[in-house]
Amino acid sequence: MQAVFLLICFWKGAVIWAFDDYCNQTHKNKNEMTAIIGSTKILKCPVGKQVNLFAWEKFNVNDTIVAEGTKINPDYQRLNKFAIDRRQKEYNLIISNISTADGGKYCCEQTGFRCCVLLYVKEAPEVSVIQLDNGSLLCSATGFPDNISYLRWEHKSPERKHLRYLKGTENGILNFNTSDGKTGLDSTYSLDGIYICNVVNHMTKDGDTNFQTGFANVLFKGTPECLRETVGTDYTDGSVKLQVDVYSSSNVSYNWLDSEVELPVKQSPKHKVTITESQTMVEMYNHQVQLNSTNIILEISDVDQQDTRSYILEVSNNHGTSNCTVVLPKRRKGSRKVDKVKLAILSCGSAAIVLLIIAIVLKKIGKHRVSKKTQKRENMCYHRHEKQFNTYSMARMRNEVFEEVTLNRDERDKGKRFTICSVVQDV
Repeated sequence: MQAVFLLICFWKGAVIWAFDDYCNQTHKNKNEMTAIIGSTKILKCPVGKQVNLFAWEKFNVNDTIVAEGTKINPDYQRLNKFAIDRRQKEYNLIISNISTADGGKYCCEQTGFRCCVLLYVKEAPEVSVIQLDNGSLLCSATGFPDNISYLRWEHKSPERKHLRYLKGTENGILNFNTSDGKTGLDSTYSLDGIYICNVVNHMTKDGDTNFQTGFANVLFKGTPECLRETVGTDYTDGSVKLQVDVYSSSNVSYNWLDSEVELPVKQSPKHKVTITESQTMVEMYNHQVQLNSTNIILEISDVDQQDTRSYILEVSNNHGTSNCTVVLPKRRKGSRKVDKVKLAILSCGSAAIVLLIIAIVLKKIGKHRVSKKTQKRENMCYHRHEKQFNTYSMARMRNEVFEEVTLNRDERDKGKRFTICSVVQDV
């Protein structure tokens, strides 16, 4: 008689039946069922009327008894996920909150026969990115079912800014134009960054997506890159500052060289070398990106015509050495003296302008004060008989007559001579 299976779905999980006439041959009969993480499954096993000895056993690396009769093995009981449902003709194993560790082969053992079930646990793929020895990237994905599809890769800058999408192989490998571990592109830093691979096996994780991602921050093997050279000149003291911003995937060592004699420039009162860490803006795939950089600075004081016109920065890391040349700006002979004369003239001119402005302001203030005093005097008249000043209003009340005169010396007001309207007679 053919084996018969009936799959019945309850609210709490799926149920699988294995009838006596199917499970009557030891080791030959088995069925498969799948579960998702967090779900509950009921493995059903029919039992004969005369059978009193039965157990559930899990076959893995170390075969273990899950339950004997209605008693759960203590090693499984502490997991708080296994239970026995014993009925008149059934001996059921209930597995709740299923995880990937619960997958495997379970067998219901009875006198004279065994009925086995293969439990597969579906899981969203776990994804990671591995850099291979040849520089390629491998998208490593594990999960069940293992019919995994690989989607396009994404390349982001170290600061997680999107740069581009890339197409990998069907088996999840992203190849670069490499040779002996060295990139075939002009700039190593254009390859460095975060690489994200996306896969799907038609399972979800946390119930919110149908694909999973993995990523890695990748640094390729390459010599240092000179991102930018700048020259700063201070014409007041004749000093020059040379700065080179360097990008490297590993620590660097450096030397400043005199380009004419190709000898190292040593620290001295004339030459000062400093190093700082910063960020430099570069363009990558039509995007402006900030890269971590090492800024190597050479300061030269009292630069004149006899000084070298260019310097070479020799910078090395674990993968090789790069040279960057910096050229000093041209200066006319005696330009430093001319600059000092110009500075002196400019300073004197500025001081003269300031003094002129102050003089104009003071003159305006003085005129303002004199005009107020004159206005006050013009509103007064001098009474010669009384030998004192009176206001015009007071003089008019007294019907006095006025004329323009110049006071005599004995009629001075505080020693000053001035012309006013003066009373000449009484009416």
